[in-house]
Amino acid sequence: MTDPLRVAIDLRSVTEGDRGGVARFALGITEALAQRDSVVVIPFAQGDIHSLSVPVHHISAARAGAKDHVALPTLLRNVDADVLLSPANVGLPLISPCPMVLVLHDVADWEAEPESGGDSRVRSVATSAVSLGRAALIATLSDHAAGMIRRRLGIAEDRIRVVPTGVDECFFQDSGEEAVERVRSSYGVIEGSILHVGSLRSRRDLPTLVRAVSSLPAEIAPRLVLAGAGPAEESLRSMARMIGVADRLHPTGFVDEADLPAVYRAAMCVVLAGTAEGIGLPLIEAMASGTPVIAARAGALPAAVGRAGRLFPAGDAPALAKQLRDVLGSDAERERMRRAGYEQASEFSWDRSAREVEKVLREAAEGSTRDRAKAQLGGLRSIRHWLKRSP
Repeated sequence: MTDPLRVAIDLRSVTEGDRGGVARFALGITEALAQRDSVVVIPFAQGDIHSLSVPVHHISAARAGAKDHVALPTLLRNVDADVLLSPANVGLPLISPCPMVLVLHDVADWEAEPESGGDSRVRSVATSAVSLGRAALIATLSDHAAGMIRRRLGIAEDRIRVVPTGVDECFFQDSGEEAVERVRSSYGVIEGSILHVGSLRSRRDLPTLVRAVSSLPAEIAPRLVLAGAGPAEESLRSMARMIGVADRLHPTGFVDEADLPAVYRAAMCVVLAGTAEGIGLPLIEAMASGTPVIAARAGALPAAVGRAGRLFPAGDAPALAKQLRDVLGSDAERERMRRAGYEQASEFSWDRSAREVEKVLREAAEGSTRDRAKAQLGGLRSIRHWLKRSP
C-alpha cells in the first residue's frame, strides 16, 4: 500500500471571508485533498481559517518577505512534508527541503499595467519569477491558461499540468425563495437583473457590458448588477452617466460568501465579457445555480460554458446585446440553458479536482533529484527573461 502523501499547502494569501476566485480554489482544493485517505494535508497560514475541517499551522512570515525564505523551509522540514503546494500564483521560497508545485491561475498579473511602481513593483515581479523558477511543476486550470503560460512566460510544456477546478456543493442546492428575496433587497438584484460577478478591473471589459445593456430598453434589461469592487468602478459610473443608464448600473461591493448562491439565482442571467479569464469560475457557479450564462468568446470562457451558454465576439457590444435580448426574451431558451448549464457545471467536482491535483503532487514528489534540479536550473536561468518581459 502506498504511504499517504504529506502535502504542505501555503494559504498565507487567504484570509477569513476572502471569496475571490483564487481563494475559493485554494480553500476548495485544500478541503478536497483532506478528504482523501491517500493524502495528509498540512495547511499553513498567518491566521485561523475556520471554514477548513483540518487544523491550520500558523506561520508569521509574510509572503514575498525576506523571512519567507527562512521560515518556510524550516516549517516544511519540521512537518516532514513530501511536497509543497502553493495554490495562489506565488509564494515559493528559494530553498526547500521538498519539491514544490505552483498553481498559476492565469498570466493576468504579468499582462496588466502595474498598479504600483518602484521597489515594491520590482520585489513583486522578482518574487513571482522566483516562484516560477523554483517550481518542480506548474499546475493551471485550463488549456487556455496553459497556452498563455507557455507563450507569455516561456515555460517549457513538460513542466505544465492542467487540472480541473471544482465548484462548491452549495451552488447546486436550492437556496429557497426566502433567501432569494432577501438578496433582492440587500444587494438590489431586482427581477430581470443581469449580473456580473468579479472584481471591477479593466481586464473584465465591463464597458462592453455597460454599452450592451444601454442599447436595450429598460423593460428587457432593467438593471446591471456588478457584484464586486475594484479600481474601474468610478470610470464605469461615469460612463453610465454619460450614456444615460446611471439608474440601471448597480455596483454592490463584494457579496458575502453565504449569499452568493442566492444572488446567482436572483439574476435573470450572468455575463462575463473579459478577455483574459483563466477559468471563468462565476460562469460555472451560475450554471450550478440554474442561471443562464453569456460569455465572451475569449480566454478560457468557451471551455467553461461548453454548449450550455451563449458566446459573443469579445468587445462586440451589439452582438452581446443581441444575445441578451434573445435570452431575456425567451422563457423556453432560459429553461434550456438552465438544464444544459446544470449538466455542464456537474463536470466540475472537487473530488475530480483533488484526484488530478494529487497526481501532479505525487509526480513532483517522486521525481528524481536530478530531474528537479534540471527543471529548476532552467527556470532560474529564465528569471532575467521574465523580468524583462514584465509590465
